[in-house]
Amino acid sequence: MSASSKSSIQSFFEAKNHCREAFSVLHEMRGNMELCDVVLKVGNLTLTAHRAVLAATSPFFRREFSSSELDRSNNEFVMPDNIQPESMAAMIEFLYTGSLHINVKNTEELLETACLLKNEEALQAVIESVVASISISNCLRLQGVSRRHNLADMKEKIDRFVEWNFEEIARRKAFLSLEAEQLREILKSENLRVKGEEIVYEAVYKWYMHDRDNRRESAERVFQEVRFCQIPENLLVRQVIPDLVEKENLCSEFVEKAMDHHRDPTKPSRPRKPQESIYVLSRRDSIAERFDPVHGTCIPCYPMVPVDDGDGEHRCTVIVGDDIHAVYEKRVEKYDPVGLCWLGVGPGIDTHDAAVCAGKNCIYVVGGKSHREKVYKFSLKNSKWTELPSMSESRRLPGAVCIGIKLYVVGGFGEKGALFSVECYNTKLEKWTPLKPLNFARFQLGVVSLNNSIYVIGGRDNSDTLKSIEVLGIKTKGWKVLDGQLNEARNDFGLVVQGEEIICFGGRGVKSIESFNVTSEESKVVGNTGISTFSIDCLLFPAM
Repeated sequence: MSASSKSSIQSFFEAKNHCREAFSVLHEMRGNMELCDVVLKVGNLTLTAHRAVLAATSPFFRREFSSSELDRSNNEFVMPDNIQPESMAAMIEFLYTGSLHINVKNTEELLETACLLKNEEALQAVIESVVASISISNCLRLQGVSRRHNLADMKEKIDRFVEWNFEEIARRKAFLSLEAEQLREILKSENLRVKGEEIVYEAVYKWYMHDRDNRRESAERVFQEVRFCQIPENLLVRQVIPDLVEKENLCSEFVEKAMDHHRDPTKPSRPRKPQESIYVLSRRDSIAERFDPVHGTCIPCYPMVPVDDGDGEHRCTVIVGDDIHAVYEKRVEKYDPVGLCWLGVGPGIDTHDAAVCAGKNCIYVVGGKSHREKVYKFSLKNSKWTELPSMSESRRLPGAVCIGIKLYVVGGFGEKGALFSVECYNTKLEKWTPLKPLNFARFQLGVVSLNNSIYVIGGRDNSDTLKSIEVLGIKTKGWKVLDGQLNEARNDFGLVVQGEEIICFGGRGVKSIESFNVTSEESKVVGNTGISTFSIDCLLFPAM
């Protein structure tokens, strides 16, 4: 090979661990006080470091150390008063090693420091920890931090938590110390979860009276966010007008508009979103929708979409207490309305062709393709499944509902076809009791409890889909076929109770949504389903 050809050979080498090893040496040098050229003063603590390392890993230090106003003859750098020594020491360690120890006690202090130093990796790690630790006691303080530092994603999650828990938060001392603008921003939300607007008014009035003299100037701006039109007229007359308008000489214009609205309800008002919405979740696909009662249709609800694990796993969804739970064959999940995500809470069980219903702090899975006459209970306290005594016969596609200490199982498909039979399990006595049979055998039916009665709706017998509705009074213990029935026959449909209405969604071959009033026994069409029309669960849950 000639000399000229040798000189044309090129190669490229990259040391994979170069940066890691360099920072490891720099960390060691810092520990030995070698070539350190800056001393950070944080309260009573001093921390030595290398300017180049801090500038390379923190935009804050890079800006400060590059400033023309910096006295380069002085190696001391004083940190702002709001930075705590322990959190600063932890962050300097992170800038050298990439490791950060985060715990419940130091998250808020670390957040302030991470916001100042503007290292994105550290900041995101601390934000995730902060969001996981949100509670009634710290949410307003953390909301203030997120506003001050313009942490949009974190603030969005904390805002949802505050909206979700407004009534309880308003009873805490921290609420009384809120700055006017932070309180205004909370009150502007359309999604405050309150039983009535009078609760919002009472919270703001209490806040105002807590520091009346200093808050008088900002009071009108804050009270402006109270939806006075939504407060009952008798409360306006008995409480708001004498206390706020007459004694404090505030908000007379707002309250007068509210009184006008009560005299003429057609006048415009600013209602918050309904406290509860109906959500429709498919048992077969990763589809979640919300019913829009104004337009009579179901629209996608992406925040509630279950995670698609790729194997098309069947699931059933129920509300237990204040939470939505989904039961899969491999896992049980709970929906987090603050994080807008599903969280695993325990092992699952097969729910194909089973009835799934909520009990007190538990979920029941009754019968089904795999379990037939068996019944299982999932405890939310210990996240474990327990097999209960078996039913008297095998049931696929039955209905089930829990009232108090009793689990009622209705109909289903047995060895000889559609079932008339009904049985009741006493959770205290751990014993099954047969009840009077249905007037019509049915499976793939809808079952709900309302006004201490059990309503059985639609379903299939051995040949046809049904429109009929039967009701069992818990005290009478006899089934009565109602004169009123569905407009359309339905099976494998979703249903939910809202007030005195039982609202039925879709079914096999059916796209309509109809509402059955249990008092008038009248049924009317109120809309149409969206993407999912059958094998669905319908849940009444606070609006998101």
